[in-house]
Amino acid sequence: MAQRGPVAAAERYRWYVAALGLFMLNGLGYAALASRLPELRDAYGLTDAQLGFARTGFVVGLTATMFVAPQLVRRARARRAAPIAAGIYLLGIGLAGAGLGLWSMVGWLLVAGAANALLDIGQNVIAVRLEKFRMETGPDTRANSLLSPLEGFQAVGGVLGAAFGAATAGRVGLTVSFTVLAGVGALGAVLVFALLRRFDPSAPAGTRGSSPERDRGTVTAGDRGATPASGTPPGQVADPTPGNTHATAAPDRPDRSLSARLRAAYPPQLRRLTAMSFAALLLEGALMNWLTVVVVNAGGSLTAASTALTVFIGALCAGRLAYGPLSGRLDRVRFARYCGVLLVAGIAGIVQPFWHGPAAITLLCAAAAGLGLSNLHPFCTATVGHTAAAGSEETALGKLNRVAYTGIALEGVLIAALTAVLGLDAALGLLGLLALLFVFQAHQFATGTDAVAVRVR
Repeated sequence: MAQRGPVAAAERYRWYVAALGLFMLNGLGYAALASRLPELRDAYGLTDAQLGFARTGFVVGLTATMFVAPQLVRRARARRAAPIAAGIYLLGIGLAGAGLGLWSMVGWLLVAGAANALLDIGQNVIAVRLEKFRMETGPDTRANSLLSPLEGFQAVGGVLGAAFGAATAGRVGLTVSFTVLAGVGALGAVLVFALLRRFDPSAPAGTRGSSPERDRGTVTAGDRGATPASGTPPGQVADPTPGNTHATAAPDRPDRSLSARLRAAYPPQLRRLTAMSFAALLLEGALMNWLTVVVVNAGGSLTAASTALTVFIGALCAGRLAYGPLSGRLDRVRFARYCGVLLVAGIAGIVQPFWHGPAAITLLCAAAAGLGLSNLHPFCTATVGHTAAAGSEETALGKLNRVAYTGIALEGVLIAALTAVLGLDAALGLLGLLALLFVFQAHQFATGTDAVAVRVR
């Protein structure tokens, strides 16, 4: 095999460090801003509702740019697009938090959100390609052995951002604080750009993107009945959509309706994975934003509420970091089912209406919810990335993210509407039932050797 000497090993190590840096920069930015939002609210004389409106610039920029992010990342190449987007993202956050004015904050949050969309696609493409390379060169390496820990380090970046805010709040002015943050982001982006300068984690010709299924001419779980890789039957054409190996009958008249175009863009497995990713991000946002409110409403102190949120975030981070070293010993499909059950149980324990037990019970339920949720979105991302053809990961991940990330945007609206009718506890409990998707659809995560195991069972 080519490029397996010490120099190649050192190059791959630099790529891993660069990927880790991208995920940490992603987590660092908005967390640092969020920790200073009370000061920004007071500086501009805003109410909480007005502050919430001002923050929507970030979500608008993120979701709108997701429609073009895959094409932009593919054209510029992920190794260049991701670090440049990281630098712009931290610059936007820095200028939004610098206290330059309300409309300046809204505008720069829009820029930061747009850059974050490009960063999300770019970092995930880099992570998936590195993970594919590891799986091709290491027979015992499994899917999510790299991506889940990297998502964990993004949470670590969030903790560092919150710590930066806590250390500077009330002590260092907004302009100085966020100038430093923007400088750190620029330095980090330049270092990552340099580390990725020669990024090309490809295996020898003919093996890139290979898997046991492709080598034998079979397909992954969820695509049973598809045409073998060696060809398509007469009268049928292969669907070129990344992640879809179904052969479809050659139509006499092309169906150009909107529903037909959506079905072509989102084949069955991708539709299910997108719905699951949407549910995971919706639940993550709901618990992040409302866990403390639920605890206080139940009679808990502010200290107990913040402790519960810390436990939830800590469990979320720990679950992702731990999955990497444990991935070789775990059946990902069965593990996802257990995580779905754990998430349902954790949310039920937090919001159940009949009793609110001791603080220890609440903390235990928060930890269960965090652990159960920790790897569900990374599993969706990795599965889509691994089933996409080599070189088309941007397109496949873009399709996933442009829908899944609306879960973040819609979370507040859904919670508000359901709370008005049912109350907050019941609203969160109802949304928590979405976790059952992962119990009954966990087989969608079968790729590579996992897919073989599913077919054998």
